[in-house]
Amino acid sequence: MAVLLISLQIIIALKLKAPTGFDPGGIMNQATYTSLSSSGQSYLSRYPNNLLLFFLERLIFVLAGRPSAINFLAVLIILNIVVLDLTIIINYLILNIFNPKKIQILIFGFLSITFFVFTPWIIVFYSDTLVLLPNSILCYLLLTYFRYSNTKWYLLRGLEIGITLWFAYHLKPTSVIILLAGVIVLILSKSIRKTKIVILLLSSLILATSFIVLQQGFTQFTNQQKIVHLDCNARFTAAHFMMMGLQKTGRYSRTDVINSINQPTVSKRTAYNKKIIFQRLKAFGVKGYIKFLIKKNYYNTGDGTLGWGKEGNFLIDYYPTQHRFIKSFFYPNAQRQIYYRVFCQVIWVFVSFGILLTISISDPRILMLQLAFAGLLLFLLLFEGGRSRYLIQFLPIILMLASIGYARLADWLKHRLCSS
Repeated sequence: MAVLLISLQIIIALKLKAPTGFDPGGIMNQATYTSLSSSGQSYLSRYPNNLLLFFLERLIFVLAGRPSAINFLAVLIILNIVVLDLTIIINYLILNIFNPKKIQILIFGFLSITFFVFTPWIIVFYSDTLVLLPNSILCYLLLTYFRYSNTKWYLLRGLEIGITLWFAYHLKPTSVIILLAGVIVLILSKSIRKTKIVILLLSSLILATSFIVLQQGFTQFTNQQKIVHLDCNARFTAAHFMMMGLQKTGRYSRTDVINSINQPTVSKRTAYNKKIIFQRLKAFGVKGYIKFLIKKNYYNTGDGTLGWGKEGNFLIDYYPTQHRFIKSFFYPNAQRQIYYRVFCQVIWVFVSFGILLTISISDPRILMLQLAFAGLLLFLLLFEGGRSRYLIQFLPIILMLASIGYARLADWLKHRLCSS
C-alpha cells in the first residue's frame, strides 16, 4: 500500500511540476547561478531567515551535477516528497504515544494522505513543507521527554531538541512556539517532580549550548562564504512584519516592503516600522482592532487549500499542452479547480470541527499540541498573515488534534449508546 501511494505521489507531482513565481522560485533560481544577481543579494539580505534554505538548495544543485532548471526542480520535488513521507512516519510515532483506537488511526491516516500525499503543495520546495519534518521530530522529542528516568536519557534529549530546534528555527522561526508549549506542559507535568532539578538544568544547558554552537558555526560560515554578499543594513526586523500584519487582511504588502526598503539602516527602519504600527493601532481603536483581528483570523485559517494559488505568479507553466487533464484540477484558474477547492474546504471544515472537540480534554500531552496551535494563531494575528499557507508548518499538530477530537466523539457516542 505504501509503495503504491508513494508511486502515485511521484507520478502526480512530476506531471504537475512547474516553477513558482514567488519566494520558492526566486530562491531556486538564485541557487543555480554561478554568481547571484543583485536582486538575489538584496532578497537574502532582507530575509536572512531563508539563508539556510538557499545554501541547502545550492548544495543540492552542486551534488546533483548542476542540472538544467527543470531537472533541478524535479530533484527538489522528489526531496520534498521524501520530507513529507518521513513526516508521516514521525507523526505515526507521535500518534502511538496516545494509545490510539482504530478510528483515530483511520482518521489520521485519511487526513495524512489528503494533506501530505495527494496535495499539489508537494511541487513547491519551500520552508512551509520542509519544516514539517523537524517540527514533527520536535513534537515527538518533547512528548517523550519523561519516557525514561535516567540521566543519559535527559542529557541526550536536550541535545536532540537543541539540534532539531535549530534546523526548524532557521526554516520557520515560529517553530520556537512548539518548544515553548512543550516547556509549559513539562513544567506543569507531575513527572517533573520525580526528576532531580540538577539533571533538568543540565539537559536545558545542553539544549541551549547545542543551539548556540550551531548558530555560531552558521554565522561564521555565512560571514566567510563568497556565494552571497549580505548587506547588514538591509535586514527586515520583526517590527516590519508586525507593521504588515496591521493592514487590510494582514498579508504581504508591496507598499510596506518598499517603504521599509527606503529606510537606509536597520535602526531607522525599525523606528519607522514602530511609528507606522502605532499609527495603525491608533486608527483602529479598540473596537476596530478587535474587528480587524476577527477578519484577519478568517483569512489566516479559512482556506482549505491552505492558500494554494494565492501568491503572485504562483505557477509558471512552461508546457501548457502537457498533462492538461490533471493540471485542470490544480493549476490556478484552471477549468476544474473548483472541484479541488470544494473538496479541500469540506475536509478543512471536518478538521476544524475535530479540533473543537478537543477543547475539554485534560491530557497534558494534548494540551501541548493545543498550546502550540493556539500560539501559532496568535503569532499570525500579530505579524504577517492573511494566508492559510502559514498553517502548513503546523499541519501535523492540526491533524493530530482533529483525529484525537473524533476519537473522543466516538467514545462519547459509544458510551451514550451503551447507557441507553
